[in-house]
Amino acid sequence: MLAPPNVAGWPGGRTWIDSSSLMLRLRVPQIFSNADEFSISPKEDDDTAMGQGEGKSNKRFQVKAKVDWDIVTKTFEKSSRQNLGVDIAGTLLQTNSKISTEIFDKYIDQSSRENYIKTAVIQLMSTPEYQLC
Repeated sequence: MLAPPNVAGWPGGRTWIDSSSLMLRLRVPQIFSNADEFSISPKEDDDTAMGQGEGKSNKRFQVKAKVDWDIVTKTFEKSSRQNLGVDIAGTLLQTNSKISTEIFDKYIDQSSRENYIKTAVIQLMSTPEYQLC
């Protein structure tokens, strides 16, 4: 049905997650939210060649993104201010477990509803829990 290339499954190895790729993955929400440009290059990984040759890639990718915050804020427009953090966490983390609002609110910009939503989304997407969803 899914036809993996061999009994080991699909290539993954170091390209999926390790100490350096995790650090980049944790920073991606901040990079996107600031519309920053950044360049990345794939790591050398023999899994892509399945032991049949050189796994090194010379490709570099440049990313420039812009977040449409109107869509994000409209998603939570019916959430009460009291439940806003929990609703955002439930949507992003897709879990029924509650977040600690004391810790959460320390790092969120509460100057306006829009800023609260933006910073909550960015902070939650920058957590290891989000990366494992």
